[in-house]
Amino acid sequence: MSPNIELLTLNKKSDSLLVHVCNDLPTLNINLPDAPVSVGEPQTLTATVDAEAGTVSYYQWSINDSSFSTSSPIARQIVFSKSGDYNLVCKAVADSVNSPCTGSDNKIIHVQDDGIHYTASFSAGRPGSYAGKPSLKWWVTLVLLLPATVALLYSLFKRKPKEATVHKGTSAMAALNKGPYEIPFGQNDTKFIQQERDLRRTLIQMRYKAEEETLVLNVPGTISAIIRSGGSPRLVFAPLTQQQQYLILIDRANPKGMLTRQFAYLAKTIADDGIPVTIFYYDKNWVAYNDKHPAGQTLQRLAETYNTATLLIFGKAHELVYNAYPLIEEKYLKELGRWQSKAIVTPIPVKDWGIKERILQHYLVLVPADTLSLQKIIPALREKIKR
Repeated sequence: MSPNIELLTLNKKSDSLLVHVCNDLPTLNINLPDAPVSVGEPQTLTATVDAEAGTVSYYQWSINDSSFSTSSPIARQIVFSKSGDYNLVCKAVADSVNSPCTGSDNKIIHVQDDGIHYTASFSAGRPGSYAGKPSLKWWVTLVLLLPATVALLYSLFKRKPKEATVHKGTSAMAALNKGPYEIPFGQNDTKFIQQERDLRRTLIQMRYKAEEETLVLNVPGTISAIIRSGGSPRLVFAPLTQQQQYLILIDRANPKGMLTRQFAYLAKTIADDGIPVTIFYYDKNWVAYNDKHPAGQTLQRLAETYNTATLLIFGKAHELVYNAYPLIEEKYLKELGRWQSKAIVTPIPVKDWGIKERILQHYLVLVPADTLSLQKIIPALREKIKR
């Protein structure tokens, strides 16, 4: 490409002149829209550029006092808010906006307002040019008023039934808003919970038969003893064994709490495994409830009815201890003494046990509510009975 050089004549030998040489001098021509430009309508402005590739860096547009830049000689979505003449300038910037190598063009764009305007002219009428009386006949007026009268009467007659319907609908909505607010969906998801191996071991231990103090005749042992003695009669007795019964009391201080639901699931798992168990929920006054006893059973009544069962308390059981003294309350201690086997499964971890847990340990077997500790509850109960 040959550079464009402007030839200048020097008048004096001592003059000097700085000449700026451009690799290419772009030429630019703004293309005005063919259709009239209206207020509020988006317009696309374009320009025709003659320049070598890579010469133009960007294009700067100016509309009156507003300026913006584009990467191509196209400006889209230009909206004019007012009518009038706008000075439109476009520059093909080579190096910088003020560089002599920057090509530019400017034109005037006219914007018109296509809004609909109403004009009206009034003039005073001549006296006597209009009639002073209505020109409509009386029967025409009657015909025009008749439909309005019929519509008014119809609305009056329909108003009372409509109000009654609205009142009935409001009463129905009020009845619906009273509840219930809970839907008793069946908890079938617990059937899909797979029991852990440690929990299975605990359930197996709870199914073991317990020996009682009552002795019964052991027929196979007696026959074997007679045979070994050469016919001499010898009776052999053995302790009576039967399936151990369990009484589970679950703390219901927070009936919808997570701990209550977990203990309820554990108790249900024990019952579903075929272990004889009776489940109650107790409150802070140690009154126990279930579906068969909605009115509640006191701790004394439970001790009289289920004293042969193994008592398992699922909860903190802090209510058994005096608030001011490190002792179990006497009224509770008497009733708890009727159970030979009794234990507490507490949700408190061992590292957080306090004074009340240490007091409860003297009277009952106390284990935390985790699967590893539950395996120790049955052996601990047997060991405590031997003592």
